[in-house]
Amino acid sequence: MTTTRTHDVTTARPTSGRSRVRTVLLGLAVALFSAAMFGTSGTVGKSLLLTGWSSGAAVAVRVGLGALILAGPAAIAMRGRWHLLRRPVTWIHTGLFGLLAVATAQLFYFLAVERLSVGVALMLEYLGPILVVGWLWARHGQRPRALTIGGVSLAVLGLLLVLDVLGDVQLSTVGVVWGLVAAVGLAGFFIVGSDDSSGLPPTAFAALGMAIGAAVLGLAGLIGVLPMSVSTQSVTLAGATARGGCRWPGSAWSRRPGHTSPGSSPPACSAPRSPPSWGWPR
Repeated sequence: MTTTRTHDVTTARPTSGRSRVRTVLLGLAVALFSAAMFGTSGTVGKSLLLTGWSSGAAVAVRVGLGALILAGPAAIAMRGRWHLLRRPVTWIHTGLFGLLAVATAQLFYFLAVERLSVGVALMLEYLGPILVVGWLWARHGQRPRALTIGGVSLAVLGLLLVLDVLGDVQLSTVGVVWGLVAAVGLAGFFIVGSDDSSGLPPTAFAALGMAIGAAVLGLAGLIGVLPMSVSTQSVTLAGATARGGCRWPGSAWSRRPGHTSPGSSPPACSAPRSPPSWGWPR
């Protein structure tokens, strides 16, 4: 009997180990894919901003489309869990996520991209994990290990080199400030996102957070707090050109040469002539 048990345990260990390795590799693959997709947002966003789109409009459309795309999978994931939406903690949790991780991080990143290169804006926003380390130390007493402190030091040194603080390159101070605010939003993404007190499935949590973020941005644009303008010019991205613009319904938008603002409707959308590719517009 003992031999059998020993044999069973011995043969079970490799399977469990392989399963853990597969899980880690899958997690890394998803993380790398997510980082790559986020990296393209600055490239595409910069191209839109150069044609006259405002940061608020670009972010609102981007986040709103993301919420719509996730609506179906989120509804499927919520089967049997719709009662969770009746809990106040769910709306507090997702509301914080929508305000910090979605609206703040995305809006101020795009505002930074207006005044800085995509690479510098990304470096500034990606100070967020360093802020998380500081938050965990100050709030929960989780003192970082030596390896973590070394990584933080290297990240700060890399940022200083990218900003060229000792050189003659003059960067927009406002752009740097917006990038740091985006870093605060990114820190909120990690801190709020790691809290599962709402009990929502990840897909539903992300979809609801993006819907709240889009609603906040849209409301800010409607009351005039956040400037909203949409260009009808062709967008050039890494040598490829997408021609045409989008029609905004109703009479709340007007058109000046190349872009729109409140007053009347611009032309309807047309399909891109050539597919975009990756690039780093500056």
